[in-house]
Amino acid sequence: MSVALIDVDGTLLVGPRSSEALFIRYLLRRGVLGPRQFGAATWFMARHGLRHGRHAFRKN
Repeated sequence: MSVALIDVDGTLLVGPRSSEALFIRYLLRRGVLGPRQFGAATWFMARHGLRHGRHAFRKN
């Protein structure tokens, strides 16, 4: 059995690191998240970052 612990609202992990950032680093190191996906995420932030600020990271 596998268990996944995701701290979306930042109440479980102490410090500036979020579970999302740690998971993205993990995917980059493993080669699961490639340049195309990383570019798409960067483009998304460029489009929505100015309008929504830091909340753009939480936008689905």
